[in-house]
Amino acid sequence: MRYRTVADLLDSTELVPNVEYSGMCLVAAEEPSLVEEAMTEECWRQAMRAEMQAIEENRTWDVSELPKGHKAIGLK
Repeated sequence: MRYRTVADLLDSTELVPNVEYSGMCLVAAEEPSLVEEAMTEECWRQAMRAEMQAIEENRTWDVSELPKGHKAIGLK
């Protein structure tokens, strides 16, 4: 299923402390497909900051130099 119902989303979404929510991102019909689109909305910028904070706190990955001749893998 590509889209979740609003009720399901609200029931299963944990709020991030110290973030003021407009509710716009929780009921968005579709996620932005480009970072440039996401950067136009404060709620998506806050979501990206929260995600980066979680990645840093969990030490999920480290920034490093890509070895010469290698290609970076994509992710979402």
